[in-house]
Amino acid sequence: MYNEQVRRGQVSEKAKFEYAWCLVRSKYIDDMREGVALLEGKRQIWLYLHHKGRSLLASAITLQNQIL
Repeated sequence: MYNEQVRRGQVSEKAKFEYAWCLVRSKYIDDMREGVALLEGKRQIWLYLHHKGRSLLASAITLQNQIL
């Protein structure tokens, strides 16, 4: 869904979030980085992640800090 919307030039926030959510949970570091980049600056999404899984949030924040 996300890639199709990218090709059309209009990506919904829902599609962007779902794609980023999958990437952050990937076993591949490059996918995780891309997911974190897509979520960057989205405070409400980080709060959602916090409620869904604190360990996932901690991993994503650690990864974000490594990228910066």
